[in-house]
Amino acid sequence: MEGHEVYFLVNTYGYTEDHSLVVPTILGESFFSELVGKFFRNRAVNRQWYFPRFVDLWIYLYSLRPNVTIIRVHGRVFNLAASIFLSLLGSRLVFYEQVGPLRLQTLHNGTLLGIFRRLIFFARLYSFNAVWITPIPSRLDCPGQLPQRCFFLPFAVHVSPIRQANDVEKPTMLLTIGKYQERKNHAMLLHVLSKLSLDLKIQCTMVGEVVTPEQRCQRAKIELLVRQHDLDDTVVFLDNVPHADIAAVYKTHDIFVLPATREPASISVLEALGAGLPVVCSETCGTSSYVRYGVTGFTFTDGCHDSLYIALRNILLDENLWRRMSAQARIDAMEFFSGAAYYEKLKEIIQLK
Repeated sequence: MEGHEVYFLVNTYGYTEDHSLVVPTILGESFFSELVGKFFRNRAVNRQWYFPRFVDLWIYLYSLRPNVTIIRVHGRVFNLAASIFLSLLGSRLVFYEQVGPLRLQTLHNGTLLGIFRRLIFFARLYSFNAVWITPIPSRLDCPGQLPQRCFFLPFAVHVSPIRQANDVEKPTMLLTIGKYQERKNHAMLLHVLSKLSLDLKIQCTMVGEVVTPEQRCQRAKIELLVRQHDLDDTVVFLDNVPHADIAAVYKTHDIFVLPATREPASISVLEALGAGLPVVCSETCGTSSYVRYGVTGFTFTDGCHDSLYIALRNILLDENLWRRMSAQARIDAMEFFSGAAYYEKLKEIIQLK
């Protein structure tokens, strides 16, 4: 876009990620990183204690000499070393975390730990003359108050053409996306589907990642529950769908539901809105603030079967409500978190620095 060059340096990447636009670079892990990782769970998902050989990192960054660098605040040594090197190279630094305004206030409270966190937070910003961004607002139409040098920058997703109403003779298509983990609450969703299917014509597609032993085990449990609830004709499984193919999946569905508890920041919620799908997700989902209650979807009480049941039933029984929500979902996506909206907001933030 606009003639910019984009590079992506990471410490790991996911099985279903789409690298068609930018192929990430992974530098070899240093001996000391491997040693530290044995004591601090370096093999966890975000590999917080991973860091490459500093010489390799410097050579790589020097070869790019980027004008602007966005750093996801995950790693400790890796982030610090990269920040120092990039600062020396004159790059403008933007630190990125998935923490909303209310959560940030909680972390920076008046306790000794909160004061310490706040000191570290702002020491990092001012030491590197950086700004900080988050994709988590308090509400989509009112992002909330953030401290100086801190800004709300929404996720960016593709916005699809206007959707047509579902054929009344066909079942309403529900879609859920998430790795097979217990906290994703697939079991609760199946319980709700069994009640809804008693008098409503519905079908639900479960898109999930099945790579690790834990995921395979959880997937088997869900399959067993499908049979126990007599939902074999209602539930369809799609495993390990490449992200490049997800847009086509949204197009064939009508409602997106995310039953997960305390989901940090689900991008699928925004992708669904961009595709014109009303969204139903837990109030504890980090991106639930993108869903306008009663306008583009509903939030339900975390872990509550009845609350989820009511939210889904409200949309399923009212085709006019579905139409309004679907249309408004696209409008919100275009205005707040389309690629164009993201680009303009990012330029504004960088210029404010």
